[in-house]
Amino acid sequence: MKQIGSVITGTAMAKAWSTGEQPGATGLGAQLPTNVATHAPSIMVPAELQTIMQDSVLHWMALPPDTMPMNLEQYGLEVLDEAAQALAHAQAGVEHALPLVSKEKMANVIGSMAEMLQVSVPSTAGLKLYFHALKDLPAYKFEAAALKLIKTHKWPRLPLPADFIEAAKEERQDIESFALRLSIARTRVEGARKLLHQRSK
Repeated sequence: MKQIGSVITGTAMAKAWSTGEQPGATGLGAQLPTNVATHAPSIMVPAELQTIMQDSVLHWMALPPDTMPMNLEQYGLEVLDEAAQALAHAQAGVEHALPLVSKEKMANVIGSMAEMLQVSVPSTAGLKLYFHALKDLPAYKFEAAALKLIKTHKWPRLPLPADFIEAAKEERQDIESFALRLSIARTRVEGARKLLHQRSK
């Protein structure tokens, strides 16, 4: 997997974080906004994602909940452009590290469960319906839901898609929360860039 560090440690970003100045600015008037920490924030990164997250991405994720895009305009386009690129790569890294469940994985699990419960395996059309209902589940959540259902399912029938969805609800909320926070940070940075581009026209 491509490391993100090469994307987010450019000169402009590095100087901004280390000195508190915006790129190209000098003097005390060029301090970073006070609502963003200038050191690595203590955000809990799920173990599966630690190798693809860098401190500069975590800085943008640490923005206070009430931060609006206009609060970020004072960073300037150069820093925001780098931040947007870093956040986009980080989000792609998350999606690569945590792929959605595949048709093959789903068919294998459902086939194994059918064998365990001594019921017939759904037809091709039936498996397509399972996949259509569950295709938005990350593979790790689907696998955890299947394991939970193997331990708790009491009926002499296959678990329905709704059973998988219910069983997956409480699985790894730390990953879900982290991914949501990353997405929100990216939306805010993109919004700030859009505002600055509009004002520069």
